[in-house]
Amino acid sequence: MTELNLNWKKAGILSEFYKETIDDGWVVYLHIFSGYPKRIIYVGTSEEPETRWKYQQMQLLTGLGTVFRVEESKDIYELMSYKNKSNKKPEDYYRDLALKEPPLLWVPTDTHSPSNFLNDNDSFKDNWESYINKFYIKNIEIWYSKVQNKEEAYIAETLIQSKVSNDSLIGYYETRQSWLGKPSININAIHSCRVESQCNCPPDKLTPDLIQQLFVEGC
Repeated sequence: MTELNLNWKKAGILSEFYKETIDDGWVVYLHIFSGYPKRIIYVGTSEEPETRWKYQQMQLLTGLGTVFRVEESKDIYELMSYKNKSNKKPEDYYRDLALKEPPLLWVPTDTHSPSNFLNDNDSFKDNWESYINKFYIKNIEIWYSKVQNKEEAYIAETLIQSKVSNDSLIGYYETRQSWLGKPSININAIHSCRVESQCNCPPDKLTPDLIQQLFVEGC
C-alpha cells in the first residue's frame, strides 16, 4: 500500500500569498474559504506553486474563475452542495443559482472576455468585480503540502477531491469539471493508497481541524 503523509502549511490568502518563499517542487494545495465553517473549495497540484497561485488570482480578478456569492456569516457549501435541493438535478440547481437576482454563481466561459456560462445577461463588472475584490478573494486561504513527485501530487489531489465531493455532494455543471477542480487522474486507477494529514500551522483551530479530517483511502 502506498502511504502519503501530508504536512500542511498555510501560504497566506489568495489576494496576498507571498508571506514566505515557497521553493518550486511538486505540491498539493487547497483553497479554503473562510466562512462559517471554513470549507475546502478547490484542490489542486503544481510544480511551480507561486506561479500557479498568481495565475489563479488573476483569473478571479478578471472574471475567468468560478465564484459563489456567499454572505459573510454563511456556509459556502449551502451554495456549492446540491444536497437537499428539492430533488433538482445538479445542473438545474446550479443554473438556478446563476439566474437569481443578484446572481449567486459565476461560471466563466472558455473565452478571454468575462461572461457567465450559465447566464448570458450577467455582467462581471456590474455584479461581481467589487464583490470579488473587496470580499471573496480576501477570504480564500491557501494551504499546501510538499510531495515527492507528480504521481504523489496527482493521487493526493484526486483522493481529496473525491472525498470532499462525496461527503458534501459538491457537484459540477454538465460535463465541466467539478467546482473542486479537475482530477489529474481517474479515481478508479488508484489502488491501495492511504493519505494522512497533519498540520504545521499557527493557532487557528478551525482550519487544522478541517485539514486533519482529510484521511482518505483509495481501494
